Amino acid sequence: MAEWSKAAVLKTVVVIPPWVRILPSPSLEVCLSGRKEQFAKLSYGETCTQGSNPCASEFSNSMNLSKLYQKWLSFWEEERNQIILACLPLYFSWYPVLYFYYENPKIRLYCLRSLINSLIFFCILIFSLIVSRLPVVGLVLGNFFHILGILIYLSFSFFFIYNLIKDKKIEIRYLEKLVFSLDSFLMRP
Repeated sequence: MAEWSKAAVLKTVVVIPPWVRILPSPSLEVCLSGRKEQFAKLSYGETCTQGSNPCASEFSNSMNLSKLYQKWLSFWEEERNQIILACLPLYFSWYPVLYFYYENPKIRLYCLRSLINSLIFFCILIFSLIVSRLPVVGLVLGNFFHILGILIYLSFSFFFIYNLIKDKKIEIRYLEKLVFSLDSFLMRP
């Protein structure tokens, strides 16, 4: 069967019209002397002796995973990066940060802000599902409220990150009341 497909390919004739010009291979360069010269492939790795297709031992020597792991750990040990992770617009990214860094009050408050932001989004989502059951205009209103919930969720998330990065003290009064009441409820003995 494979021989038949090869035979069919070999018997295929390609006619190139005379106005079509076939350009030379891009890997070949023409020198001033008119001679064609091919450049060497780039070298990779620490020793730069393996060429473009290094062996596995060269790759493992050049990539030190323990150094990458240490960099990753040092990045997440900073308080600012933990808060940014908690405030990212991922629905439950605040939960692991709150779980591991519950003792830090600043991180805890940002996690609770993100929790309330997620709850607001889910409330708007449920409202949009209820509204979408209305006859005639229900689907349009349901989609409108769903998009509105997404925009509110994203804008609050980026607002929290902006306040952290720019070191601003801008607060949303009602949201802060909810955050502090939830924090006092969680910190009760």
